[in-house]
Amino acid sequence: MLVSVVVPVYNMARYLPFCLESVLSQEGVAFEVVVVDDGSDDDFESAIAPYAERVTCVRGPHRGLAQASNIAITNSRGDAIACVDADDLLLPGSLATRARLLEEMPMVGLVFGPALLIDEAGRTVGLRRPALQAGLLPSAQAFRWLLRGCRVPSPTVMLRRQTFEEVGPFRDEAFPGEDWHMWLRVAARYDLYCLGRPVACYRLHPSSITARYWLEAVERSHRFTLADVFAWAPPDYRRLEPLAHRYLERTLAALAARLGRRREFVSYLGAALARHPALLLEAETWGCAAVGLRSLLPGPLLGGLKRMKAPFDRQRLRRVLAGHRGASAGE
Repeated sequence: MLVSVVVPVYNMARYLPFCLESVLSQEGVAFEVVVVDDGSDDDFESAIAPYAERVTCVRGPHRGLAQASNIAITNSRGDAIACVDADDLLLPGSLATRARLLEEMPMVGLVFGPALLIDEAGRTVGLRRPALQAGLLPSAQAFRWLLRGCRVPSPTVMLRRQTFEEVGPFRDEAFPGEDWHMWLRVAARYDLYCLGRPVACYRLHPSSITARYWLEAVERSHRFTLADVFAWAPPDYRRLEPLAHRYLERTLAALAARLGRRREFVSYLGAALARHPALLLEAETWGCAAVGLRSLLPGPLLGGLKRMKAPFDRQRLRRVLAGHRGASAGE
């Protein structure tokens, strides 16, 4: 199996050499590297020069991450595709581990796993681990899990070229979040496999795309994703569309809280809970509420809430929700 590592680049000359070193040092699998410069206006030429004979480099005007990724894939020829942003890194053995799984499991369309979180200087500052057990994820389970949000660290993904060609290219309309759009389309048709160990490093820094998310753009792109995915998802999956929008509202509430937008936080979270009260049983909902409290409440009030001795009673909450559903059914 030949693996194509595609690296879209836009003003990441500072980090690109570290990315390419981590890719070119991979062993145990045949691979090629395709770098697409998406109209950078920094010192890209100096950064790529030492690697010119070892990678394929395509340059063009600025079109955005989705189109840069598509151009890189179009200029590649591998049986499998691994997308790595120019500020991220691959860990040793990353390509071989994922390629071997794709070869051994023909029903799997996409392999992913945990990623180490690193800072601007490359120091490890955390771990991004998908909240599920490692192993095979059947399509129905993977699809429902992904509806909760983009939980797949993008530099850990490897998918078959056949899978990519079947579900279509990355879409501009899905940015920011074009990767979530792609992973959902894959999960609607294929099983996924989650690795138990980190295979990549995801860099956190002020210039990253995720650091520059803004609320309206995320809502617009994610609403597009849900509409597009459910338009051609298998019939059994389409019943999940209302729930998917409640998950999205919870995600938007957490983002609004981090951005200090109190009114939107209350509006999104309130809408999600009003339409699907059972979300109160999920730890993610309480995590979202905690983000809101930390971000939006005055310090003294937040401290007082932390000192309260009122433990969360899950069984009592279940009884309350059961009563709510019973009352609604009788109306």
